[in-house]
Amino acid sequence: MTRTVASIALAFSLLVARPAAGAFERPPVDAASAGVGGALATSSDPVFGNPALASRVAAGVSASAARPFGLAELREGQVAAWTTLGSVHAHPIALAAGARTFGSSAWAERELRLGLAAEVGPGIAIGLAARGLSAGGPGLAAVRSVAVDLALRVAAGGAEIGAVAEAVAGEIPGDPTGERRRSSLGVRSPLARGDVFLELQRTEDRAPSLVLGVTQRLAPGLEARAGVREDTGEIAFGLGLTLLRSRVDLAVIPGDLGRTVRVSAAILGDSRAASPP
Repeated sequence: MTRTVASIALAFSLLVARPAAGAFERPPVDAASAGVGGALATSSDPVFGNPALASRVAAGVSASAARPFGLAELREGQVAAWTTLGSVHAHPIALAAGARTFGSSAWAERELRLGLAAEVGPGIAIGLAARGLSAGGPGLAAVRSVAVDLALRVAAGGAEIGAVAEAVAGEIPGDPTGERRRSSLGVRSPLARGDVFLELQRTEDRAPSLVLGVTQRLAPGLEARAGVREDTGEIAFGLGLTLLRSRVDLAVIPGDLGRTVRVSAAILGDSRAASPP
């Protein structure tokens, strides 16, 4: 009981100290991305990862749930959907949207995302995503923040380069809180029976941090994952199972506050290009 109370107090102190900033500085990812250390720029998630990816699949829906730090009092969940709107000069244009919740009865965050993506050339896609966050709890002042992400995805020779950067970040007028901008630049390269991920992530006023991840195909449709983050030293592990156009992913991330378990499920449309796991 003592450990549970202490863990909750520490977890929420990180958020309450600067709630809007804390939330966006912990960008959510699906279980596939979490399993390789939390890669964003080369993420397989077109809503909460790299928005440019949405133009590369015809349509899709996904859902993810997590128990942060292994605490029953904390819950995190997110849902997302994306679809192709049409094309301009044979270049697909896609719309994506998602919602996320995180917290407990004492403090809760609610986030909405809306993204637009387009292919602008062979293997080149760009994306834009607007994000809004509201957070608060009983007896605590509500806080609200907004941000706009710009994204790029370039695929060539089986490898991919991805970039995500906040172009606008700040508080809604009337709120005293703000947000530190963040950016990610990464590469995914084919490996024997898998892929390797290397990503540089930076949050304003903090030192850049590396993320390194690998995947390995164990059998048709079954994949193992592992990743490590330089900033926290966390080592993540994951599994992914793909059957027809559906995919289920599991990630386990040990940490100082406890073990986080994340599960994701997705139904995908026809891929327009090879995408990461």
